[in-house]
Amino acid sequence: MPDPAAAYGSVFGSSQHSLMDSKRTLTFLMKCLTNLINEDPPYCLQAHITFPPRKLAKCSQLVTGYIVKAKSRLDYLQVDYDYIDTSSTEDNIEINHEFSMAEVELNDIMSSFEANNCQTIPNKLLEYQMFNQPYYTERILRLLLAPRQENQFMFAKYAERECKKLNNNGEVEA
Repeated sequence: MPDPAAAYGSVFGSSQHSLMDSKRTLTFLMKCLTNLINEDPPYCLQAHITFPPRKLAKCSQLVTGYIVKAKSRLDYLQVDYDYIDTSSTEDNIEINHEFSMAEVELNDIMSSFEANNCQTIPNKLLEYQMFNQPYYTERILRLLLAPRQENQFMFAKYAERECKKLNNNGEVEA
């Protein structure tokens, strides 16, 4: 997957042959981005803030307005404004290593959850949630919520079992 900041900057940024040379195009882009602000993931908003489109004099208010809204959305999500390029640099190797360690831990958690027949939440996950909140929210929860094939399978099994329970209790008709 290409780096969102590089892609956004090369197409809409301050390059010589930007697509933002017309007021109409820039207005359309800013309105689209503004409408999608609640659906965009934080790293895209960070890229938009860090590499804003080249402003035309008549459209500077649109760009500034979008950036203010994007910053307020990031504030709401409690995410920094700074875009972190995770595709290079030695600092990012450490970040990627932390994510790979978290992924290994999450796989262990998921295995124990599956071993318990998806009945109880593993203690390790509860401990992370209670005692290591930043690690839990920044690493484990982010990986847990990411779409994965086995998550969908386990969720389907869990949903099927819960529907059977509700059906047996007479709460839901088949």
